[in-house]
Amino acid sequence: MATPTTILSWNTGKKKTTLIQNSIKELVEEHNFDIIVLQECLGPYVNALLDASYDELNFGLSGIDKRVRIFLKKEMFLKYDIDAAFNSKAVFAKLERIGSKDTFNLIAVHLYSKAGNSEREQLWKNLPFVGKIEDWEDRLGRNKRTVLIGDFNYNPYDPDMLDSQVFNSLDNRSLITIFNKFNPQKEQLTKEYWYNPMWNLLGDFDYKQNKQKLASGTFFYNNAAPIPYWNMLDGVLLRPALMNDIDFMNTDVLTKTNTTEFLKPLITRKNESIIQDDLSDHLPIKITINL
Repeated sequence: MATPTTILSWNTGKKKTTLIQNSIKELVEEHNFDIIVLQECLGPYVNALLDASYDELNFGLSGIDKRVRIFLKKEMFLKYDIDAAFNSKAVFAKLERIGSKDTFNLIAVHLYSKAGNSEREQLWKNLPFVGKIEDWEDRLGRNKRTVLIGDFNYNPYDPDMLDSQVFNSLDNRSLITIFNKFNPQKEQLTKEYWYNPMWNLLGDFDYKQNKQKLASGTFFYNNAAPIPYWNMLDGVLLRPALMNDIDFMNTDVLTKTNTTEFLKPLITRKNESIIQDDLSDHLPIKITINL
């Protein structure tokens, strides 16, 4: 029987400030996540925060200096297959929630960004990772109950996310269902589809709570660009087998804890982040999927 499974994903930006440590602790206390996926969270401090309730997924060596780290709630998941690749920027885990009849694949990533790279260089660096996903799913017996989550360093509408030969991710479940009837794998016209639910979090209005949203993305840095805007760089992709199992009412960009607002009320310089300086330059996201 499918059970709501909550996942936190956050690029903490290599920071170890008191504010970010308190924020991780408070987020976990308030949301009681089942799975925690962290990017650029270096050092043992996070283990001290989480060890009472979570086990860090071990994929060979200690995770304290790894680009991607995964923490699972104690005694909740069975682990069958663990792998890491690309300097630990991608971690693959075949898991089963205890009491469920189905396994699922969790892939946690911190993909290459445009920082120091052209768009083509970003594509060249990330393209081998796309092939690694397909090889890994095939090795696990074509299990397509796959969740891909983390810091993509792409907006949902960026060309690599949409390209049929790269991530091939769509924002419309009906279209994916229709296109799958043509069996593109048999015809070898496109790669398999991903569903990208993060499109639904773009914009400045929260229809769930009928109020204006504080953030319409996960990353904002105002620079000399003529049009400053939020970027949705962090997110989740779901294979079609799981795309109808996301709980949108419990999926969101997190902008505060009960004691801390992550966003500044105003900024005083053009090259300043709206997110508090002692936090990461990314906001965390909460994803809930019935697994």
